[in-house]
Amino acid sequence: MEDGDLAKLNHALGRKVSFVAAVFEERMACREKGALAQVSRLEARVALLEKENKLLEDIKGELGEINKVLKEDKDALMKTTQELGEKYEKLDDKNEKLEEENMRLRGQLEDNAKVIEKLRLIGERDARAIAELNRCVDIMGPELEQKTKLINEAEDLLKEKFTTVYEVYKASLEAFGAEPYPCPVDEGCERIFEWMQEEFGILPEVLSGLNDYSALFCAEGIFQLLEKEGCEQGRNQDEHLEGAK
Repeated sequence: MEDGDLAKLNHALGRKVSFVAAVFEERMACREKGALAQVSRLEARVALLEKENKLLEDIKGELGEINKVLKEDKDALMKTTQELGEKYEKLDDKNEKLEEENMRLRGQLEDNAKVIEKLRLIGERDARAIAELNRCVDIMGPELEQKTKLINEAEDLLKEKFTTVYEVYKASLEAFGAEPYPCPVDEGCERIFEWMQEEFGILPEVLSGLNDYSALFCAEGIFQLLEKEGCEQGRNQDEHLEGAK
């Protein structure tokens, strides 16, 4: 190969190398521009992501606060639920007691209703009995009034006669040194008959004493008469009787 050909070849190679270099530079420049644009886009996206991340962090913080509040609300709700459960159990027990009390009161009410019905029947029966008694009183009233008047008159007459009998009885006993119990004429007829029963009960004892007194009185008279006649035995017996008194 000649020098001229080599020169041409070198020149051609140089041109190719220059062209390749230019193309490479252009491509590199394009790549660099694309890379810069891509970097810019990435930076913008990173900035946006950072902004979004900050927003998410803020939201996360707010959600944390909300979650804290919700947790507190949950705890309060659980406590309230527990308290409500306890209150429900107490109310349930109270409700059972109220039902038992209601049944008891209902039974009492039924019993009271039966008692009221019985009282009503008794009241009606008593009302009829009272009406019948009033009718009998209206019929027997005048007759009863007349009988009451007669009874009062008989009682007054009995008291009058008893007073007379008492005075005679008292005078009879006084003759023998005895005395009856006080006259109960003001205490009613029943007490008068009780007095008579008491007096007649002890009368045999009184009469027995009177007989002894009469015998002693007669013997004393006989012995005094014998003494006047000069009988020594009569005088001794008379002294003995005086000692007996």
